[in-house]
Amino acid sequence: MSDINTRELRRLIRQALTENQSPMMDDEGKIHDDTHEVDMAESQLYRLAQYAPEVYGMVDNYADLPGWVQKKITLATDYIGSVKHYLEHEHFKAKNHLGENEDGNDL
Repeated sequence: MSDINTRELRRLIRQALTENQSPMMDDEGKIHDDTHEVDMAESQLYRLAQYAPEVYGMVDNYADLPGWVQKKITLATDYIGSVKHYLEHEHFKAKNHLGENEDGNDL
C-alpha cells in the first residue's frame, strides 16, 4: 500500500459509497438509519482494499494454489461484483427517480 495513504483510501471509499445514492439517502448522501452498517461496510472495504493487492503479490510466489484458496478468491470476486452491480443499479434507480438520465442530464 505504498502508492496511496490510509486517509486517501478512506476518502475514496467514502466517495464511492456516497456516489451510489438511492432514494433512501438525503441530498448529502447520508443514510437515515440508526444502525452503523455504512461504517462497518467502509471498514470492510478498507480491509479488502488493503488485502487484495497484498494477496495479488503473494500469489505470484506459487506455481499452484490449493483448490480451497482458489474457491475463496472466486467467491470474494463474485461477492464484491454483486455488491458493485447492486449499488450501480440503486444509483441508476435513484437518478431515474429524480428525473435524470444515465449521463446526468435532466430527462
